Amino acid sequence: MAVIQQIRSAQAAAALADLLNGNKRRKPIVVVTIAAGKTEPLIDVEEIAREAGPLAEVYLMPTGEATWEFARHMADGTQVFGSAGRVYPVGHDWTRNLSKAQIRFAFDERAGKSATELLVSDMLRAAASAGLLKTVSIPAGRQATGKVKFVVAGRAFVELENGGSASIAEELTSEDLQIDQIVAPDQQVAG
Repeated sequence: MAVIQQIRSAQAAAALADLLNGNKRRKPIVVVTIAAGKTEPLIDVEEIAREAGPLAEVYLMPTGEATWEFARHMADGTQVFGSAGRVYPVGHDWTRNLSKAQIRFAFDERAGKSATELLVSDMLRAAASAGLLKTVSIPAGRQATGKVKFVVAGRAFVELENGGSASIAEELTSEDLQIDQIVAPDQQVAG
């Protein structure tokens, strides 16, 4: 699980912006904000941190003085505030092409759940693009086979022949294909 780093001051927000705009980052950064007047985010920042593990850094920032200072140091359109979140990939393409760091809004619990899922997906794609996911050769004794049970929300859920279960994340397969273009229910898979 990634550590959730709290941004509680304008100085810390400016330092985060400097990190994002600098050249030393090797991991994507996820920034989740808390709506003004609230104490907790609608986006599940703990779920994002669990999914991120060592692949990304995760920050939580309340809307207010910190987000204003953060915005002051960021390129137009790349800020985040007011119960939203954004994944900032490694590099600086996201400053010129906002689709590389899409903002995910959460105005209620349902939108918070959706935004959480989208941010996890964005984070995994950014980690893969940064080369943080490597293909590992698994010894023959650890191979698994199974059948795809269903495909939902960018994941294929697999029932393994040994009675276990597994999932295949769309973001970890092919950059330009959706999971339902790769696998389908009742398809046999191995890996």
